Amino acid sequence: MALLAWFIHITQPIGAVNVEGLTYWGGHWSLFIWHSLFCLCIALVVLAAALGLGVTDRLLANRVIMYLGIISYSLYLWHFPLVKWLHQAKLPVLLPDAPLLNGLLWAALPVLLVSSLSYWVVERPFLRLRHSR
Repeated sequence: MALLAWFIHITQPIGAVNVEGLTYWGGHWSLFIWHSLFCLCIALVVLAAALGLGVTDRLLANRVIMYLGIISYSLYLWHFPLVKWLHQAKLPVLLPDAPLLNGLLWAALPVLLVSSLSYWVVERPFLRLRHSR
């Protein structure tokens, strides 16, 4: 399955055009490398878990990873609008030769803060309301 996803990902043209003629990715090569490597890492973690290796227990039982799992839906909801807004804000370039890493450095803390706030103020009260019935 991971190989099929990787193949589909690699064979898409850079700066693929959607139905309305707008480009989605903007065509920077590092996005394609990053997504491919990320998918490979996820596939390796799943394989290690399927084989019963202890490394997955240590990796997935980490407190930071567990917290990211708890707020993952909020991270999913907030990361794109915040990254888009920060990109349009024309923040100073910290690493001129690494635009993806530069964006990550500027966006990581705001995305984590807003996602955490969203989880604790919005999502968690609704989850408690659902479980109280």
